[in-house]
Amino acid sequence: MKQRVALLCLTALLFVSVIPAFAEEREIDPADPPPTELNEADATKLNTLLSSVTPQILSPVSPDDAAFLAGFVAGEEQRLVFIAVADGKQTPVDQAILDLPPISEYAWTSAQSLVYLSKRYDFERMGAVGVLVSLDRTTGTFDTRDLDLPGFPMSLAPNGSRLLVQLPTSDTVQTAAAKFQSPFDLTVRVRPASTPEQARALGLDPRKSDGVRAFASTAVTLGIFDLRTGAVQKLTVLPEGSELTAFAWNPDGTRLAFVRDNMALTQDLQFNRFVLANQFTQESMGNLDPAKNPFFQEDVLEIFDLNAPGSPPLASKRAPEVGNEVFVRLAWSPDGQTLLAQMQRPAQIAGRRFPSYTFADDIMLRFFNANGVPQGSFDRPELQGGFFTYSIARFVSPDELIFSSPAGPEHKLFYYNRRSGEFRGLPTQAGFASPQSWITTRLSRQIIYAQRSFVQPPELFRITWEGQAIYRLTWSNFELETQNQVQVHRVAFRLTSGAQRDGYLVQPKDAPFPPRQAPIVVWQEGGPSVWMGNTWGAHAENPTNLLANFGMSVLVVPLTGREGYGAAFIRAQADRTNFGQMDIDEMAQIVNQMIGRGWTKHGKVGITGCSYGGYFTTQSITRYPELYAAANTQCSWVEMIHDFQFIGAPLNAYLEGGGPESKGAEYVRDSPLYNAERIKTPTLIFHGTEDFQPIELMQSFHDQIKANGTPVRLLTFQGEGHGLGLPASQRVATEAQLLWFRQYLGVK
Repeated sequence: MKQRVALLCLTALLFVSVIPAFAEEREIDPADPPPTELNEADATKLNTLLSSVTPQILSPVSPDDAAFLAGFVAGEEQRLVFIAVADGKQTPVDQAILDLPPISEYAWTSAQSLVYLSKRYDFERMGAVGVLVSLDRTTGTFDTRDLDLPGFPMSLAPNGSRLLVQLPTSDTVQTAAAKFQSPFDLTVRVRPASTPEQARALGLDPRKSDGVRAFASTAVTLGIFDLRTGAVQKLTVLPEGSELTAFAWNPDGTRLAFVRDNMALTQDLQFNRFVLANQFTQESMGNLDPAKNPFFQEDVLEIFDLNAPGSPPLASKRAPEVGNEVFVRLAWSPDGQTLLAQMQRPAQIAGRRFPSYTFADDIMLRFFNANGVPQGSFDRPELQGGFFTYSIARFVSPDELIFSSPAGPEHKLFYYNRRSGEFRGLPTQAGFASPQSWITTRLSRQIIYAQRSFVQPPELFRITWEGQAIYRLTWSNFELETQNQVQVHRVAFRLTSGAQRDGYLVQPKDAPFPPRQAPIVVWQEGGPSVWMGNTWGAHAENPTNLLANFGMSVLVVPLTGREGYGAAFIRAQADRTNFGQMDIDEMAQIVNQMIGRGWTKHGKVGITGCSYGGYFTTQSITRYPELYAAANTQCSWVEMIHDFQFIGAPLNAYLEGGGPESKGAEYVRDSPLYNAERIKTPTLIFHGTEDFQPIELMQSFHDQIKANGTPVRLLTFQGEGHGLGLPASQRVATEAQLLWFRQYLGVK
């Protein structure tokens, strides 16, 4: 088996080296982008669609229910404002504050003052120092206070009183630089997204976490730093191999709950990340008995009373003592008497001996009192989530909860009353109610949430817990909203298996429905598993609104493996040998049905996506070389063996059911690079030079398509990573995408 893996890897290296480069490659410098090739009217329309502003809810509502902090992001620009809950009135914040980005949560210390932790560089100390930033909600001004931090900062209490830190051991002295270096230094890329708590434990921006799990190579001493008195309180010591996955403070900052895992590391294994990854890999393949599985057995919830310094934890609950799930997220009730634990059930993949806790496929809620005594549970089909956990639940009163959850191709808010048992969905608008971006008032029973859909660019709204009085708080995309000329229809397709796939057809506003012989582009979201459905998309990675405003319809159908349709639907993609075939084949059936219905015809169907959507695109045009007339693949996987070895062994092992040493033929079959000689579809490729998916593999993929005599173009973007973040890059990419589909789908 090892010889076969070596042969496959050698083949990949030869494949990259022997095929010459062709002239259809172009490197794009975002600092000096090429001029537009569109006419003035189209260029103006494209710039309008690319100008969308993304509102972000940054803080909780103030203690008097009057205001909250929000950010508005447009390209590389950001502005902060306080927004009044009552009428949406905005108070601008001094934009100099952007030089002090947050490295902690936001916390209200009074009805007027909002604080967070940042850092700045101190030339005298030759390193970073902590800074406590305090914003005045009435004036929008801010003050700062340098902090002599005792160690690495990890989390701020919700009233701004205390800070969870990692303390140095007794025989070491932390330098200024070391105080901002995470002690969790053994990292493994497991999946494309991390929880905000995992990101903070690594010192990362929680909104930009990259899917790593991190363990400490040495013991970690946790402590509490009192921001008012400067006192430092030792909390506990985590053994080497520990990881923090979730933490939550009660409202007054007197109790702290967190979840820790532990991997048994030996001295030989301490810094060998591939061996550590291999433990994840074995678990992901279903090879670890739950009785010996550290991801289950060493998953521990602990609760500490911070008013009793030096005391042992009030509770220490191992996951097996609670049920058959692992802890994912924690949240306290407003009165601090009940702790909510969001739990993930393990996925039992067909054909595998044991379940996987790393790649779970369903969630439920468990409740504990302030001393860790179980207080019941809550479980409903609507509370869905796979290993991306798109469901997020929070208390809004001592007995009431709100949670956001995918519900098919919509993403909704739900209400649950623990005392009465009442459960209902809230009548928010159709579309995507962001799982991360929603907060509640304390007294007036209202929810403030971010909402977007195919017809609604992102905005902030509020609604009562009773589901009444929807009120729009922001109008940041009003001009874009009025110029978005699309119509949306629910569509359904019956597969040969008997299963039905539901989705949306986004069309130009003046197009007939059902369409007749129309150009249609099918799109898939990244992931896999990531929810997709009714959400605004006007950029290269999600061009639903973009293409529909330029004469092309876009088909959005969540296929096997997506969240929102239950656990069996999520794990089906990994069952047996389904990966690389099942959802690709489902889409091929759907395209043929659209052709059979007369909606479109051969030569009029395109396909696009980024990341897993890029893989979906490249795998589709290798499996169905005659079906698609044009393809645009972005930030794509193309070579599964390399991906297993150097990027994400656990995810690949989960999807394929093994590693290349045992599943070599399957890895080759599922690698578009090894099957590129079959491609006949004109293909446009986008890739960033800093993408963790190597640019060299995409260049080789491009060269093989070119060698086939098939039209192909590769645009590489300098400095861009996994996806395009700079406005100049987006302008070049969306324009190239538009022109490519126009040319090959026959759009005037």
